[in-house]
Amino acid sequence: MTINKTLTELYQEKSGKVSLKWELYLKEYDRVLAEYQDSSVNILEIGVQNGGSLEAWSQYFKNAQSIVGVDIDQKCQSLVYSDDRIQVIIGDCCQQNVLEKITRQAAIFDLVFDDGSHQSADIIKAFLLYFPKLSVDGIYIIEDLHCSYWSNYEGGLFDSYSSIAFIKKLIDIINHQHWQNGMSINQYMENFLIQSGLDPLTMNLDFLNQVHSIEIINSLCIIKKKAVQDNIIRELTVKGSDDSVVSEDAKLVIEQAINLQNQNENIFSTEAYQNNADFDIKLAAIRDELLSSKAINVQKDQDIADLRHENYDLHKNLYEVTTQLNQFGEKIQLLNQIIESNKTSIIIRCIRKLKNLNKH
Repeated sequence: MTINKTLTELYQEKSGKVSLKWELYLKEYDRVLAEYQDSSVNILEIGVQNGGSLEAWSQYFKNAQSIVGVDIDQKCQSLVYSDDRIQVIIGDCCQQNVLEKITRQAAIFDLVFDDGSHQSADIIKAFLLYFPKLSVDGIYIIEDLHCSYWSNYEGGLFDSYSSIAFIKKLIDIINHQHWQNGMSINQYMENFLIQSGLDPLTMNLDFLNQVHSIEIINSLCIIKKKAVQDNIIRELTVKGSDDSVVSEDAKLVIEQAINLQNQNENIFSTEAYQNNADFDIKLAAIRDELLSSKAINVQKDQDIADLRHENYDLHKNLYEVTTQLNQFGEKIQLLNQIIESNKTSIIIRCIRKLKNLNKH
């Protein structure tokens, strides 16, 4: 009986073509991919580099039908494999002619790994093009999402069009059943379609209803696909016999609360609010103004502290001068007393002299 090795074990023993995988990725892949390990899967990897990961997939998925890698780097043409299941296609996976080359290798893929340019627009466009090519119960994995927070990869923490921002939108789409505002998925994602260079008039995004779950791990996103009917909340299951607090009749009320909601009057659910073209600009301006105000307040606090320090020094100097003046005043008073005392002695001496003169 052959015992399957984990991906972590395969990477620890790996030789041949170089592959770079973060330790956390390998640990999570061992958990997520184990159920597919013995299956006859079709695999697509966007971003090949030295080709080591394609080699690792062929060793891990021994029953895989096809393992397709695509890379824009012409140097990848020189990669040679002894395993004829591995095919490398050169070109931009987001271009129609390259997509056609890829789907000629396999019309549907069970596992898609995006380890390509890491540019936000590329990640978003690739997902919108290849998620429809993913089999039901398949997994779409996006690696190195830390780049989504960096400007040189079209990202930033508050960037409304980063790949992370796109994934956050997918979370809303998972809950599309509860929007209750008449908005279509296409309307909701229109800005991302335009940003990615895709035509919102010709591209129907209803396939995003097949996004069943999104798991976010540090720098890694794992998206599971299921049939639309498996993504609906459906009926409320009620079991048990003791309903002394909330009656079983509450089941109907709860179900109606979901089905009969109408959010057309909710300002935060309206298309006008969502599609305000100036919103992001205004938000950025407000953010800059807040940061500027914060800097001004910090400076003012420092100025106040400096003034308090100066005020303390002035009070200290004033106290010292006042003390010295008081001391001088006491000395002058003492001198005046001495002078007055001396004046009296002189007068007495003068009177005595006058008396003596009168006697003579």
